[in-house]
Amino acid sequence: MMHHGIGFWKDNWAGCGLLEEFSAIPLSEDMLLWTVRDFMSDHGWNLDALEQVLPTEIVQRICAIHTGFESQRNDKCIWGLSNNGSFSVKSAYLSFFDGADIVPWPWDFIWKLCLPPKLKTFVWLIGHGKILTNVQREKRLMTTNPNCHKCLSLPETMDHVFRGCSFALKIRNFIKVPFDVLHSFSLGFTDWLRINLKSKIMLSGNLPWTLVFTASIWHCWKWRCNSIFNPGYEPPPNPPHTILQFSSEWLDANNVVNAKPTREVIQVRWSLPTLSNFKLNVDGSCKTDSWKICAGGLLRDSNGAWICGFSANIGIGNIYEAELWSLFRGLHRLGTRALGPLILNVIPCLLSL
Repeated sequence: MMHHGIGFWKDNWAGCGLLEEFSAIPLSEDMLLWTVRDFMSDHGWNLDALEQVLPTEIVQRICAIHTGFESQRNDKCIWGLSNNGSFSVKSAYLSFFDGADIVPWPWDFIWKLCLPPKLKTFVWLIGHGKILTNVQREKRLMTTNPNCHKCLSLPETMDHVFRGCSFALKIRNFIKVPFDVLHSFSLGFTDWLRINLKSKIMLSGNLPWTLVFTASIWHCWKWRCNSIFNPGYEPPPNPPHTILQFSSEWLDANNVVNAKPTREVIQVRWSLPTLSNFKLNVDGSCKTDSWKICAGGLLRDSNGAWICGFSANIGIGNIYEAELWSLFRGLHRLGTRALGPLILNVIPCLLSL
C-alpha cells in the first residue's frame, strides 16, 4: 500500500488523523521523520514496533490496511474529498459547508415523481427560475419587449405564462381542474406549483392529476416557444386532447416497463461444484460497537469434501474491508495449491464495489 515516501507521523495515511496525536511515547525530531516503511517487515506490519509507539486501537486499525506488494507502482497524492481521488471544484466547495446547517432545496421531490424525465427536468428548471420568459430575455438583452406575445400589454413572467395568459386559461378551462386543487390557483406561484405537483388526485381513465398538470404546462411552454420562433405556427386545434393523449400514452408505456416480474421461489443452499471443480466460500464480519473485523472461508471439492479452511482476526475496519480481506486471504491460501478450476462464492455487497 505505502512505502518510503509516506511519513508515519506527519501524513494522514491511516484514515484517523495524524498519528503523532496518538503517540504513546515522546517524539524526537528524528522520530518524526520515520516513514511507514520503517514499520513494515518482509511479511507485513511489524506489530512489535507498532505496539511500542501507539495504543492498541490504532494498531488494530493499521493492521486492517494491506501493506501492498513489492511489484506495485509508487504511491501518489490523491484528493480525499472525492470517490475517485481526483480534484473537483464541487467537492472543494462543499467542504466549506461540512457540518453546517444547509437549508435543503424544497424541490428535491420532483425527481421522485412518476413523470417522463423531460417533464421532471422542465419542472426542475421552473423551480430554479431558469425558464427564459420575455421578462428574463429582456434582462439578458435578448429582446426589447418583455410583454406576452398573446396578451401584448402584460409582462411575460413564469406566473403569467402558466396561469395568467389567455392561452393558459383556455387550456385550464377545457381540462377541468379538480376541485381539491382549485384553491391553489389563488395562491402564490410556488405554492400553486407545489400543491399540484404533490397532488394524489386521479382523473378518469386512472390518469394522475400530477401527470396531466405537468404535461399541460410543458405543452403550454412548447407551443408558446413555437409560436414565437416559428413564424406561421399554429397550436393544435384541440390542445386538451393532445395533453390527455400524451399523458395516457406515457402512462401505458411506463406501466408496461415497470410491470412486476413473476415471483419464483428458489432454495437458498450451498450447491456442489461440477465434477473436477472446486468451490471457495469466503465471508467477513464486523462488530459495530467496536468495529473489529475478521475473515474466514473454506474450500471444498465436487463431492463436498473439506480441502482447507481459514479464519483470521484482521483488526479494525468496516464490513467492506472485512469482505475484501476474506477474499484476499482465501485466494492467497490457494496460491500454494495446485487445483483445478475454481468457483468463488462471495457476499453480494462486494459486487457493488
